Amino acid sequence: MDLSTSAFFKTTKEWEMNILLGQIESNTYVKPSKITVKQFFENWLTTPAALKLASKTFVNYRQCIKLRIVPWLGDNKIDELKRSHLNEFYQRMYTLGKMLQKNPPLLSLKH
Repeated sequence: MDLSTSAFFKTTKEWEMNILLGQIESNTYVKPSKITVKQFFENWLTTPAALKLASKTFVNYRQCIKLRIVPWLGDNKIDELKRSHLNEFYQRMYTLGKMLQKNPPLLSLKH
């Protein structure tokens, strides 16, 4: 059952409250105003949810966090993030992807 569906929760606020209570219960809740994006992701990588990921998935997530998210958003406090910060981040990722499509990095060939 998808717990995020409106059939299970009457409102989005109810669904968000359920998530918040789950974080408090599992001791993974951190008050957003006190942490940066970098701190949030460093903490998330140690949570049971992250540690249950397949090893390759975990490594890929950790690499994306280290190489993409933290350099561009890491110093922002979670509660100060604005839509404009995320839009700028998405635009950078999109532009980078387009650049790599046009000029892919040279890969070593195995003989």
